[in-house]
Amino acid sequence: GGGGGGGFRSGSYNTGSGARDGDSEYIRLSQKVASNIRSIQSSSSQLKRMGDLIGTPRDVHELRQRLHNVLEDTGHIITSTRDDLKQLARLDGGMGGESRKRQLQQEKLSKDFKGVLENWQRESSMVLRKEKETVRTDRERAASFRSMQRDTDDYSGRNEAAQPLMGHDDQHHNHQLDEQIEYNQSVIHEREQGIMELESQMTEVNEIFRDLGTLVSEQGHVLDNIEANITVTEDYVESGTEQLVKASNYQKKARKKMCCLLVVVVVAAAVLTIILVTQLKK
Repeated sequence: GGGGGGGFRSGSYNTGSGARDGDSEYIRLSQKVASNIRSIQSSSSQLKRMGDLIGTPRDVHELRQRLHNVLEDTGHIITSTRDDLKQLARLDGGMGGESRKRQLQQEKLSKDFKGVLENWQRESSMVLRKEKETVRTDRERAASFRSMQRDTDDYSGRNEAAQPLMGHDDQHHNHQLDEQIEYNQSVIHEREQGIMELESQMTEVNEIFRDLGTLVSEQGHVLDNIEANITVTEDYVESGTEQLVKASNYQKKARKKMCCLLVVVVVAAAVLTIILVTQLKK
C-alpha cells in the first residue's frame, strides 16, 4: 500500500541531454535530486507499512530495527536533497531560453521534493503517535508485573517458614515475572530512543521546509527576472527591426530621389546639347 499522495507523481525530468560541455555537474545534480525524490516516496510507503504493525504481535525487535534504519537512511537522503537543490540554484543557468528551462525544472524539482516531504512527515507523525501509545501500554503492563512481584514478595515474607517448601511452579513463576519485567523495560527504552530520534528528525524536516520555502521564492524571483530580460530583449529586437525597416524605406526613397534627379540632369543636358548644336548650325 502507498503512503498517500503528497501531490507528487513520479515522472521523468528533462535534464538537458543535449547540454553543452561543462554542464555535466548540473545534469548530475538534477538527476540525483529526481532519484532521491523517488527514494523518499518509496520510504514513505515502507514507513506506513511498518507503522501499521506497531502495537501488534508482529511488533518485535527486528521491526523496530528496520524502522530505525529507514528513518536514519531517509533522513540522510532528505538533507542531501536539500543541499543539492541549493547547489543547483547556484550553478550557471546558461543563456536565454536554456536558463529559463533550467529554472522551470528546478521549480518542479523543489515542488515535488516538498510534496514527498509532506507525505513523509504525515507518515512519521502516525508512527510517532502509535509508538507513544504503545509505550504507554508497555508502562502500564510493567507496572502490573511489578505489582504482581510485590504481592509475591509480600506473601513470601509473611510465610518465611514455608519458603523451603515452596513448589517448583512458584519459583518458576517468580523467575518468569523477573524476566518479563526486564524485557518490558528494554522494549520501553528501545521505543523511547526511537521516539526521540523521530521527533528530532521531524524538527529537522520542518527546518528544511522553511529553507525550501525561501529557495522556491528565490527561484520565482530569478524566473521573473529571466522573463523580464527576455521581454526586454524581444522589445529591443522589435525596435531594431522597426529601425531596419525605416532605414530600408529611407534608402528606397533616397534611391528614388537620386534616380529622378539623374533623369532631370540627363534631360537638361540633352536639351542644352540640342540648343547648342542648333545655334552652331546657324
